[in-house]
Formats: sequence, C-alpha cells, structure tokens
Amino acid sequence: MYVTIEEFTERTLMPAADVEQLNALSPRFLELTLREMSSRIDAQLAKRYATPFKNTVPDIVKGWVVRTTTPRAYLRLGINPSDAQFIAAREDEERAWKEIAEAADAQNGLYDLPLRADTSASGIVKTATLAYSEATPYGFLDSQRRRAYGQ
Repeated sequence: MYVTIEEFTERTLMPAADVEQLNALSPRFLELTLREMSSRIDAQLAKRYATPFKNTVPDIVKGWVVRTTTPRAYLRLGINPSDAQFIAAREDEERAWKEIAEAADAQNGLYDLPLRADTSASGIVKTATLAYSEATPYGFLDSQRRRAYGQ
C-alpha cells in the first residue's frame, strides 16, 4: 500500500470530515481500496518499472493512488453521482488512469520512474538518429537538377 489513510486525508480533495465519516461507517474500506489501487497501478507499471516501489514511493504514484481512490470513497460515503464535486473527482480519476497508461507504455513511457533491473537506467528511452546521409548540405540540389534534366 503506497498511501496510508493519513496521507490520503492530506492529499485528497475530499474534506477531512468526509474521510473521518467514511472511516467511522466502514472502518476497513479505505485501507482495502488504497491497497487495491496500489496493486492495480503496480499491475499496469510492472512491465516497465520496478514495482512494487520499495524505499521511496514517487510522489506521482502516490497522487495516482489518491486520485483513483477518491471517487470510490465518495460512492461508499453515499454522494449524489450528479454532484459537481463528484463529477470533477471522476474526471480527475480518468486523467490519472490515462497518465498511468502513458507511463506503462513500453515504447514511449512519459514518466521517469525507477525501472526494473533488466532494463536501462532511465524510464525515458532516448533513441539515436534514425537517418544518415553522406551528402553535403547542398548535395540534394545537384540530385534534383540531375533528375529534372534527365542527366
């Protein structure tokens, strides 16, 4: 579990009173949901990154856990699904899942998280030049002239 209930209370957009009320109504729900979201994020990132993150969990991963857990916490608390705050939380959750998918992309991972030991040192893949030519900077003009005049 990457985020404790105390960290969730500090990081979420949910009011602290709502988090306390949720813990009073369903004492283990938030802990189990935080654990599940951490596991889901690990499952998506495991192909590329060293999951589970051991020593220091990157703040972006903690943010993803909080952003994906908040709508479920609101639903368990009993919020109206058409409430503007809940709709904003759902949109934020969707953006978080898109960011996780971008990070998990094996070709174009956009986030520099700790990689698995069997991959390179950085999560950002830097490729070399994909084309090479021995021509001079103006040599293409000569070849165009030859083609145009049939030489």
